[in-house]
Amino acid sequence: MLLHTRAAVLRTTGVETLCCRPDAALTVQADRECDVVVLCHSLHKERCTALAEAVHAAWPETRILLVTTDRAWGQADVEPAVDAVTPSDPDRLIVRTKQLLRRGEGAGAERRMDS
Repeated sequence: MLLHTRAAVLRTTGVETLCCRPDAALTVQADRECDVVVLCHSLHKERCTALAEAVHAAWPETRILLVTTDRAWGQADVEPAVDAVTPSDPDRLIVRTKQLLRRGEGAGAERRMDS
């Protein structure tokens, strides 16, 4: 449910959005080469880090966005593997995703926590 809700939020911007479970993420990325991969706070940090590292290794231009909640679950351990971190608030998710999409166009968003 959460996955589809976040995808619906991002679709409001007109961005083509795909959603998949973590075990299918690399296959989907290989087929579609998405510009931004959004990882959910519900993933265990080891799985999150592994996915981010695998995507960056195979597709260096793809940006990784980690969505967090108020209950930090150790994302500091994951942050080096991702390009940006944002709270789960829908407005912030949209802004941060747009920033990462512009990075590929030369706008260069900083790698930092959105606050």
